[in-house]
Amino acid sequence: TRLNESNNVRDGYNLTLAYGTFALPNLSAFSGDSEGVLQTYLDLSDYVGETLEFRFRFGTNASVTSTGDFVGWAIDDFEILDLKDFTGTACVFDDDELVNCAGSTTLIESDGVVALNDFERDDFGLNLFPNPTTDVVNIGIVSEETGNATLQIIAVDGTTVLSQNHNLVVGKDLLSLNVDQLPTGVYFVKLNSANQHSIKRLIIE
Repeated sequence: TRLNESNNVRDGYNLTLAYGTFALPNLSAFSGDSEGVLQTYLDLSDYVGETLEFRFRFGTNASVTSTGDFVGWAIDDFEILDLKDFTGTACVFDDDELVNCAGSTTLIESDGVVALNDFERDDFGLNLFPNPTTDVVNIGIVSEETGNATLQIIAVDGTTVLSQNHNLVVGKDLLSLNVDQLPTGVYFVKLNSANQHSIKRLIIE
């Protein structure tokens, strides 16, 4: 069985190869320079309960390899995950008239690790301690600018359980939050300003 675009969850195949490539017609593939690592998720729910064997194919031609520009191809951190997704949408109204809506999808792995489209960003260098915690969490922040920011604690179902404004200062800052009223579980601490963004996982026991 060959996976194709219908199996894509995020950052999947970006091309259907020309007929006859690899002597197999209409293969889906990655093509071009990814300009870094792609964090790809594919839906394998059709194969639950089956024994699977995975095979990866690579192909190129002389016009690519002869230039010496080809730097290689690699697969890292290959995992089978019990993945859930939560989609939230925010809409803007003007005098009860819909102006615009925007949505964001959060992928939650079975071990509680979150994967957001911009999860790789940590502009504030957030440091949560103690983590796990039972009552109070300290949040270390490093900012390159002053201004207003929004601090949120988000549950794994996408619900915002705490939201407050925070005045940024240039350099290091420390904020303490009382979280003893929150149920035990996995949460995400998110800090947003006009130009900076960070999100980190928090465990409450």
